[in-house]
Amino acid sequence: MSEQDLLREQMEERMARIKMLEDLQAHPGWKLLHGEMKSQVMIRRQMDFGSRIKTIDLAFESASNRAEALGIETTMALPGTLVDEAQIELETIRSRIQEIEDERKPS
Repeated sequence: MSEQDLLREQMEERMARIKMLEDLQAHPGWKLLHGEMKSQVMIRRQMDFGSRIKTIDLAFESASNRAEALGIETTMALPGTLVDEAQIELETIRSRIQEIEDERKPS
């Protein structure tokens, strides 16, 4: 298998991955889950808002709430981040294919 064939195969894999992730983001189940996660982030932020930390236990609870909110936000953003990553990889592969084709052209 030539490098160009391998790159075309990788390109197809990235395009399939992008489609799958975009389909996930468009799915009603993901939209429902995304809305629930957004609510959970707001709840955790509200638990921290305006509370004065008087004890070490409250400090740990506050840090835990912030960490949970951040983790949920990361999960919410993950499909979009993976699409962006795959699109960058796809562009890199396309550029390499173009380089190979340019190298083969007579000067």
